[in-house]
Amino acid sequence: MTKSFFTDSEMENLRKIAMEEIAEIVEEIQEKFACGEGGASGVCDTAHRLFHKMAGSAGVTGLDNICELASEAENITDPENRASDDETVNRLREILQLIETHLC
Repeated sequence: MTKSFFTDSEMENLRKIAMEEIAEIVEEIQEKFACGEGGASGVCDTAHRLFHKMAGSAGVTGLDNICELASEAENITDPENRASDDETVNRLREILQLIETHLC
């Protein structure tokens, strides 16, 4: 097993901070869905950036389930990989629900 740079106490504190940040990101993405600013395409573009941030925070702090979900969301919102915007938005809603279960 790899030795962490951080003590267990420090890593636990970082995880708490990351989970707060992730909850804020989830809320921001849900607000984008609610207002529909820029249509589905605009929501996907904003979500792409935010899921990238979420994946990084989760990955660094060992929140592997959230990191995997956020990485999937980042990949499907990439303009190069995106299916139809409506299909993408529907999958993003599912991913957000799954992420929320890991935050509880």
